[in-house]
Amino acid sequence: MDSERELVPAIVMGLRKGMQLCHGMRRQLTEDEQFKVGRQIAAQLKLSNYEIEHGPPALPHGTGWPARGSN
Repeated sequence: MDSERELVPAIVMGLRKGMQLCHGMRRQLTEDEQFKVGRQIAAQLKLSNYEIEHGPPALPHGTGWPARGSN
């Protein structure tokens, strides 16, 4: 499933951001463990018959992106 290859890193990024809310939680999982969790979440979504389509980011994220509405 090609969309799963795109979905798993997105899940992992959300997982990392969520774990930052719990002080020190991110350090408790290795990168491999984070991707295992991401793959398991993607598999469960597929089993639950969720359809997720990849589109452009709702809001710019990362570095080098101008803020929405600024030119």
